[in-house]
Amino acid sequence: EKDALLKEATGTGKKDLAVVLDDDTIVAQALLFFSAGFDTVQTALTFAAYELAVNQDVQERLADEVVPIMKKNNGALTYESVNEMQYLDMVVA
Repeated sequence: EKDALLKEATGTGKKDLAVVLDDDTIVAQALLFFSAGFDTVQTALTFAAYELAVNQDVQERLADEVVPIMKKNNGALTYESVNEMQYLDMVVA
């Protein structure tokens, strides 16, 4: 029976497996991709926020880096300004 299932799964068996992509399947796949991507970002940000809350010195050092860069860019958060924040990169990593 294992061989029969393997043949079906790999498409080497006699039975052709057809996948029907209806609207419900497409929406379900989109939500799955969204939640899978969101979960990893959410977990990383949660751990970073916890570490910042526990380590006041790290939080102050990060603020010392972020505040001047934000002032320089008139409060705008741009791709270039985030790339300037080396300590932020270290905290997130």
